[in-house]
Amino acid sequence: MASLTEFLSALRGAPASIQSIDAQLSKLYAERDLLRKAPPALADVTAWAIRGLDNASADALRRLKDWHFNAESLATWSGEIFDSHSGPNILALTQTKPHSAVAGSNVSMPAPAGDAPDMCMLLHVLRPAIEPQLRALVEECFGDACKGGMPSSERNTKLAKVGEKIAALEAQRKVVQQAVQEAVRHLDAAQHAANQASPGEQYDGGPILNLHAE
Repeated sequence: MASLTEFLSALRGAPASIQSIDAQLSKLYAERDLLRKAPPALADVTAWAIRGLDNASADALRRLKDWHFNAESLATWSGEIFDSHSGPNILALTQTKPHSAVAGSNVSMPAPAGDAPDMCMLLHVLRPAIEPQLRALVEECFGDACKGGMPSSERNTKLAKVGEKIAALEAQRKVVQQAVQEAVRHLDAAQHAANQASPGEQYDGGPILNLHAE
């Protein structure tokens, strides 16, 4: 167990240690904030725009295949029904699963039957025409604003390094705080013991430490 002298030393050195750590953390917090607010690179803005098309296609195809274009749905119609049906309108996808084609089952009929064109399916079908124009629009509208922008890969790498430094310093600060709390606890105990000692055991030099002085 540490001596009272060591506890006192920890208390005396703690303010300077915490002040130094806080100064380093303040700079790192500011650096992290600048990285987070840095403008994006044009390639990342383009990827964002194309991601909208990717997500729309994925959502439309998922609903079409899960609800209509599958073996279970096919089995709800006979060959005769297929022969007489006008054909599937894939733009008529619904946002929620349609009612089942067969009573007591959870299987929809093969043909979508919504009342309005589905935006995701429209984007999927028209993507060959939309994507080139979308790329051109991004460059036209955001090109100047993205000059000097930071690629996301670079930003993420730098953020990770700054985050590691911040985590290490925050852990270090916590260790110092815990050491201070431990020192105060032991010194409080020593003060209490001194106050409770019999007159013959009292320390003649006065209180060991007044931790609660203003």
